[in-house]
Amino acid sequence: MMTVSNVINGTGKFSDQTRARVRQAIRETGYVPNYEARRLASGGSSRIALLYSNHQTPFLAQVLLAAINASTAYGAQLLVRSSNSPTKRSVEKLVLNAARSGVQGLLLVPPYAELLVGCTPCELIIGLRPGS
Repeated sequence: MMTVSNVINGTGKFSDQTRARVRQAIRETGYVPNYEARRLASGGSSRIALLYSNHQTPFLAQVLLAAINASTAYGAQLLVRSSNSPTKRSVEKLVLNAARSGVQGLLLVPPYAELLVGCTPCELIIGLRPGS
């Protein structure tokens, strides 16, 4: 069983022949990884935050749908947060709150990414400013 896990995850040592046999068995059985089981076994879950400022952004619906589909497929929790005031400070606050809630990744809908240009992750997470 560990060999199968290693082939699926690309870890450990195994021969090309073993890899081919495991992949063939996966195709034949229709195996699909269960990310929820993986989350339970690891004792944690992945959390991603989608941050946006304007619900009228033309492509927000497509971004949201893609984020929902991807987070569902990978067993991740999706947090969706917005601010009516797209300022650098409001984005920093959203990022800080997301970090405090345990997110491992951020999806930033414009103009949020642009507002954070020049900020390092540490400055955002712990609230430090250069020169302070």
